[in-house]
Amino acid sequence: MARLKDVFIGLIFHKLTVVGYPFKRYNRKHYYVNCKCICGKEKEIAVTHLGKANQISCGCYKKEVCKDNSIRKPVICLETGKIFPSCRDGSLNMGLNRDAISTAISANHAAGGYHWKHI
Repeated sequence: MARLKDVFIGLIFHKLTVVGYPFKRYNRKHYYVNCKCICGKEKEIAVTHLGKANQISCGCYKKEVCKDNSIRKPVICLETGKIFPSCRDGSLNMGLNRDAISTAISANHAAGGYHWKHI
């Protein structure tokens, strides 16, 4: 976590580079700085959030990780044997809430009267 006196232009936090001086927004208690991400996008970030694990980019890193990781794991319906490319696709195909299958798998319950498993 960064402190106000430690923040200066050019300082790098993970994928963000500070490009402006700290400023206080109207009616807010935090100071903010303009940062530029390695993807090129600029974003205002609270000084207290810089350097924390949950603020490492403008949001592009989370999208990149979600795209590459296990967000789209194939699932199988144990009763019917049908295989779907993702939980969401299976939910939509079976007429369920879009998050029903992923919730059922993590809680070890049934969704729509069927049991599901990641392949």
